[in-house]
Amino acid sequence: MNTQNIKGKLNILKVKLPNVFKFVIIPIVLLSVWMYIASHQSEPFYPELNAVLGGNFADVNRILTEKELDSLTGWTANDYLPLTYFLDNKQNFQLGVIETVRFSVRVLRDNLSRQRTTDQIDTDVKKAFEFYSNDPHKWIFPSYESRLRKGSKSLESYTERLNNGSARFYPRSDNLIQLMTQYSSLLGSATTGLLDKDLSWTETDNRFYYSKGIAYAMHIEMLAVQKDFQKILKKNDGEELISSIISELDATWFEPTVVLNCGKDDVFANHLRNISSELLRIRQKINSLISVLSHSGQASAG
Repeated sequence: MNTQNIKGKLNILKVKLPNVFKFVIIPIVLLSVWMYIASHQSEPFYPELNAVLGGNFADVNRILTEKELDSLTGWTANDYLPLTYFLDNKQNFQLGVIETVRFSVRVLRDNLSRQRTTDQIDTDVKKAFEFYSNDPHKWIFPSYESRLRKGSKSLESYTERLNNGSARFYPRSDNLIQLMTQYSSLLGSATTGLLDKDLSWTETDNRFYYSKGIAYAMHIEMLAVQKDFQKILKKNDGEELISSIISELDATWFEPTVVLNCGKDDVFANHLRNISSELLRIRQKINSLISVLSHSGQASAG
């Protein structure tokens, strides 16, 4: 190959390389930055708990859903666009959050908002549970975002009715037992999924972020429970236990650079085992609280 041909090829490369950089490298870098920012999950927060009795519990469920809707990318579990479809960490985190809300609102519907199981179900709470229970992956006819908005409106209406005395909330021991039993069941299911030995690399971080979403939401729920059930907890010596549960839930918030599921003898961490150990310990304390409330002699009247 003569010198002239070599110079010609070099000149071609000089033209092509900037184009490659412009149309390939830059978009990849920008997309990577976007995915890093957009996949960020909601941060733990401490809600204002100054509502009427029962309004705190209703409000935190509404706030939890609205925070996901109002986040940078909104509700992501039903997204099919390239910019958000691959944000599976946030998707699974949000699914964990809404699952905790569903468990909470179901107990609010079945127990906390009525005196006896034979009483009529509160209309607003019933609507909220039905809206939250829609398919979270549905993006149209109806979109899950619209269902979440309507669910939040229903809970807001319930709180307003608590304020004017046309709705009820019964913070009794038996109702708190029902709620704690549901939370214990939810944590049990999450830890079972975390301890599955045959998980692919993609499924590993799915399970981790789903469980993290549950723990994040439950931490907020427990703060409201501590407030609205304050008298019952104090009467039945449950104050120390619920404070410990809240502290343990707060400790589950950690963000590994890469979620790993390594063996006991490996030099790398096993993040699934780490968070499952935390959740198992929390579940044991919740079961201890259930036991304390059950043996207090106040389970029927509080």
